[in-house]
Amino acid sequence: MQPELIKDTVVKIASEIYKNEKGQKGVLEAWQIAVGRKIARHALPVSFKAGTLIVNVDRTAWLYELNLCKPLLLRRLKRKLPTRAPLRELKFRIGAVSPDADAKRLF
Repeated sequence: MQPELIKDTVVKIASEIYKNEKGQKGVLEAWQIAVGRKIARHALPVSFKAGTLIVNVDRTAWLYELNLCKPLLLRRLKRKLPTRAPLRELKFRIGAVSPDADAKRLF
């Protein structure tokens, strides 16, 4: 096995960071379009791994309502997300919905 040049490693890392930031932006934009402004003020995607989008909601009433609407929201999101981001499941939980709170960890 040949040692890897530092330059090659830096290029790989920079590429991954760019893809993650671009993917995060795509998921957040798709979410806002799919759910609308009213819901987006109360619910924020915070994690997207292995086909599951975890969404924080700010109140139990929104948690209940979004769980009822899950099939519709899942269909809408699947149409808006790029094909390289296969979405299979939505999970809602009570948590911070400030864009600065958890969205940095989206990927």
